[in-house]
Parts: sequence; C-alpha cells; structure tokens
Amino acid sequence: MTRSTLLILLLSSLFLLTSCGEDDGFTIEPVPTAFIVFVNAIPDSPELSITSRGSLVSRVQFGAATLTLTVLPQVSLEYSADFLSDGNIVNSLITTNENIAIGDTRLVIFSGTMDAPKVTSLTSAAADASTTESQVIFLNASTSANNVNLTLTNPNASTQTINLPVDVVSEAIQVLTGAGSKIEVRDAANNEILWDSGEFNFTAVTQRLIVLVDYFGPGNNTVRMFSITEQAGAGLFVNEQVESQIRFANMTADRGALDVLADGILAADVLNFGDITNYQDTETDVINYRFVTSGDPDDVISTESRAILPGNFYTLAASGIGTTNGTTLILDDRRRVPLRSVLNIARLAPSSGLLDIYLLEPGEGISRFPLVSQLGDSTALTIDLVPSSYDLLLTAPGQSDSLFGPEPITLSPNGIYSLFITDTEGGGGPIRVQFLDDFTN
Repeated sequence: MTRSTLLILLLSSLFLLTSCGEDDGFTIEPVPTAFIVFVNAIPDSPELSITSRGSLVSRVQFGAATLTLTVLPQVSLEYSADFLSDGNIVNSLITTNENIAIGDTRLVIFSGTMDAPKVTSLTSAAADASTTESQVIFLNASTSANNVNLTLTNPNASTQTINLPVDVVSEAIQVLTGAGSKIEVRDAANNEILWDSGEFNFTAVTQRLIVLVDYFGPGNNTVRMFSITEQAGAGLFVNEQVESQIRFANMTADRGALDVLADGILAADVLNFGDITNYQDTETDVINYRFVTSGDPDDVISTESRAILPGNFYTLAASGIGTTNGTTLILDDRRRVPLRSVLNIARLAPSSGLLDIYLLEPGEGISRFPLVSQLGDSTALTIDLVPSSYDLLLTAPGQSDSLFGPEPITLSPNGIYSLFITDTEGGGGPIRVQFLDDFTN
C-alpha cells in the first residue's frame, strides 16, 4: 500500500469521526441524580456511620445532619446506621430502604433511643430562591416532650398553632419570608414554655424541615429546635432563648497570674498557669475578651473578640510564649453518651512542633495509625471513643520516640474527659499534659 493511499484512508477516517461527533445521537445528556440527607436525632447515640452496600456513605453526630449526598435515582438502596461497641465491633442500629425519584431530595431522620430506634423518611421539594413564600414542616423527635403545642408567629401573616405529638410530622405550613418570625414550643399538658426561638429570618427556601430534639446545653431547657436547611454557626435560630456558659483557662506558661475582662468587666482573676475556672453564665453576643497581668488591667497579654452562640459550653484558654500570645475558644461537648466516652483535646503548646496522638492498648507499642495526626498549636477537637483503658502517647509526626507517655488512662461510659497539651511552666519543653473534667472526678 502506497503512502498516498494511507493518507487518503486517514483523512477519510477523520471525516467520519467528525461527522459522527456532530450527529444528534452523540449529544451528552446529564446523568440523572437524586439526593439524600441523614439526620441523627437519637439523644443517647454516639456518632453514627451511614453505610450502604458495605461502603461508608457519611457520619453524623446527634443533633446534626449530613451534607446533601448524591445518589442513584429510581433504585432501591438499603442504608444502615451503624455504631461501634466494645472490641470495635460494628453494630447495625437500624436500616432503611430508600427509592428516590429523579431530582428529589430524601430526608431520613433517625429518632427514638438506642434501645428503640425509629426512622422517618420525607421527600423535600426542590429549592426555589425566587419565591416569597416558604413551606415549613415540623417533626417532634424529642424523647423528653411527648406532646407539644407549637406556635409560629410571622409578622407578615396570621399566627398559626399546631399540636405535635412525638414522632409526628406536621402538615406543610405556608409562611411568608422575611425577618421577625418566632416559634414558641409549649408542653401540651400544662402549657409550660419549653423553648423559645427568639426572632429569626425566614429566608427564601421552598421547603424547610425543623426538628424538635433533646437539649444538652446549659440551663434548664430540655428541648430545642434546629433546621435541616441551616446548620452552620447558630443556624436559623440565632436568637434562641437558651443559656450559654464559659470557663477560662490560663495556659500561658511564662506570664504568671492573669485576670480576664469580658467587655471591660472582670470575669476571672488571679488565674495562675494551669488554672481553669468553673463554668459561668455569659451573654450570647460578640464579646471582647482581654487577658491581662493580674492586678494590672493596662498590661494586656491578649485581646480578641469572640462570637458566643446560644446553647453552648465554651472554654476560652490563653496560651503563648514571649510576646506572641493569643486565645483559643473551645466548644465543649458535655453530652453524656452511655455507650461512649467523650474526649476533648486542646493543643496549647507553642514551643513544640506538630504532634501525633496515640491511644494504645495497655502495654502495646506503636502498631497502628495515630488517633490524631499532625495536630497543630491552638487547635481543639472532640472524639467519641469506646470506653476502655488506654496508654496515651504523644510523638512527633511519623516518629516513635515519646514526647509524652505512655500514660495509662481509663475512659468510662458516660464520661466526659478533657486534656490540655501545654508547655512546661516557664515556657518550652518538655510537653505537659493537664487532665480535666472526669479525669479528676
């Protein structure tokens, strides 16, 4: 075959391919999709793992929802809410089969208790930001309020009251968007106010699910509501009428005793290195906190403004070395879980580098990945753990040489444990670990 013949064949092939690509039969259609969101409203649950077909789909803590997940439409899929028990055995708590139409969003709410879990599935209408009306659906998933009356006040419409027994989903309520709305929840038996949303803004969302759940924050409230649509920060209810509390800690190793001023008012005094106060009530607002040399309010060690949101426990810890000082605002998890131990960790050691944290079986060497890897300074996190005895070990990332430990610790069911990783008094190493809360009780 000659070169000219080969060239003709090549050009002919290219022509055919180009022609096929322009044919309507090769138009790429969008892949059909559906969506799903999982909500954990089980008050005594640990973190739940959502699995399907043997694969992890997402994880969800109590009082929260997963991100919106994309799934195959028009296919029946089984989902399992799983948790770990002693020996890290995976247990299936409850399963649900979901078949979702193209473009729809399915809301799957796990409620009840660990001994008697329940599942509720709802299909949510597609969002339409151009609308001036919004539909609201309410679900009573609380274990401490069997029957409530819910009153929705909207300055742009008439007041609406509905009865909402436990595990009941309300009819969709039509509301106008805008500021100044308010929800009040009362016990249906004695008319006692259980929860007050304060004023909030109904934004333009076609349909919104609001769930009544058990409350574990400061004060005497037993329930609160949260919106599946808005979860970041304070969520929808930025002015809800629940308390917040804060405690203060001095983890600044080289500055001696400190006082704390909140918006210029003395909130704690004579905090020596390693001291931590009890929780105290606080306003829910943006508050300026100043750590100053004790007895000298003009000698400011650090000053920062912090947003204090309703219904939370906080620890504000001062740390630093030399002239580089600051504060870390820690959101404390105080919900006790029968099957779990809650471990709050704060890294406040500016003189050391990144850290790996191991919780090992007693007497075990490093033979697994760290519980936390490359933890940086001024960082805090909360971890749910299976109650057991462990050896706590801190190392540099990827290293086996100990910077602290192994230190035997015991975590019990229902326990709330906190540890602060700091410099040694005076500044610098070696690393010091301060054990708090149920470690000292």
